[in-house]
Amino acid sequence: GANFAAFGFGGETGGSIRNPSDRAGVVGYKTGVGTIPIGGILALVPDRDVIGPMTRYAEDNAKVMDVSAFDDPTDIWATVDYTPGRPKASNFLAKAESASLAGKRIGVIGTYLGQFLPSPSPTPIAVPGIVTNTGSSGNTTGRTTNTAETLALFNRATADLEALGAEIVTVFLPPNVDTAVNVGEGLPNRALTVNPASTNSQAFAHYNYLTGDFADDNDPVVRLQQAGRATGLVTAVANQTFVRFTDPEGVTHFQAQAIINQRFEAWMDENDLDVLIWPTHASKTRTGGSVAGRNLLNDLGLPGVTVPIGILPSTGEPLTMVFSGRYRGDADILALGAAYEKATNHRIPSPLAPALEGETIVYDVPSGLGSADAGTSAVTAKSDVLGPVVSVGGKLKVSGSSLTVSGVAADSSELASIKVYVNGKKIPAKLAKKWTASLSVAQLKKLLKTKDKTVEITVLAKDTAGNASATRKVVKVGALLKSL
Repeated sequence: GANFAAFGFGGETGGSIRNPSDRAGVVGYKTGVGTIPIGGILALVPDRDVIGPMTRYAEDNAKVMDVSAFDDPTDIWATVDYTPGRPKASNFLAKAESASLAGKRIGVIGTYLGQFLPSPSPTPIAVPGIVTNTGSSGNTTGRTTNTAETLALFNRATADLEALGAEIVTVFLPPNVDTAVNVGEGLPNRALTVNPASTNSQAFAHYNYLTGDFADDNDPVVRLQQAGRATGLVTAVANQTFVRFTDPEGVTHFQAQAIINQRFEAWMDENDLDVLIWPTHASKTRTGGSVAGRNLLNDLGLPGVTVPIGILPSTGEPLTMVFSGRYRGDADILALGAAYEKATNHRIPSPLAPALEGETIVYDVPSGLGSADAGTSAVTAKSDVLGPVVSVGGKLKVSGSSLTVSGVAADSSELASIKVYVNGKKIPAKLAKKWTASLSVAQLKKLLKTKDKTVEITVLAKDTAGNASATRKVVKVGALLKSL
């Protein structure tokens, strides 16, 4: 996670808060539907779109949520309520500051970790007074393939949670907690997912945006044509054949959603679960990957927050896991994520955007929490006020066909790891009071553009207590390259 701002907002239809938050290794909140008013954004799929904050730390996120989560009678979500009588989430920061994982029962969805369904397979969950439907889809039966290093980091996270007093159980979703399965004979259906209602609902959202506070002098139909939007959407806007959440199709749709949510909560109650967790990305590369849990978080609209759990060894990229749970349980879910984050502090500042000068994060780690090697334990408390103090030399030194950059660590006995980057490319480094890192002349030339006369050296250091620091220096290489 970079340090360019205290927070940012994202909008999510199918992963656009969780995806970038996981990539950046920050706390991103895909809020539950209706938690934050969405006026002012263009809802691509109105029955799924929400906005949520992305921050470096969970308590920062809670501060933003306390300001952003309020009732707006004009909001598109104002008429939607899965659980009448249940208050909306509030007191985010107070809960985040005081939360404890002790005694919490946490469910890990087995199929999200690539596990096969047990035998016999889970049966549909019954809710009193509601017809129990049958059928299933890949949302509950499909297995998500996880890489070995993803599983290693996630297993370390579950070990940390157990050390903090939580109970971890593997669970499997019942087949009827699934938006892709017919809700049941004689029951409402998810009408906004079926055309023409689906297109007409999107048309209403597009028209409102293009004629609302951000309108300009251009005709909405012309704007949509210029943007290359689908012909059916453009036609619906032109004819104003709109479907609102308060129209029969909208009411029916959210009645169906409420029934599926009742089944979900009945299943949570049956398993005595406080929260669910899973890796945000099961298997990601630098350029690809997919997020798990779309059916629960996006189609059903439940809340989910990403919290860093470590760094993938193969790419150096951060990995997060999702905390999720009940509708309107946003504050409680974020609080549990905050409790885990405080105890583990796995967020690493981006080497290309170092921590702000004077930034101080102090955490105490209870004994028994996982170390950097999954499956082991570390009892050292993270009590240092600052991360390691590391300097970077002002020159690159030539030795044969190699170039070396070096620097000094103020207290090398406390240094656990050091990573060195040249123009964003990680190069091999040796750990010592006077640390060194080398790359070949050929490698350096590949990292430079024709007119470049400098390179950026970034050093990411971590001490034995887990505190991290980042140091950046610009080094001149123009004259050096001419002599090679």
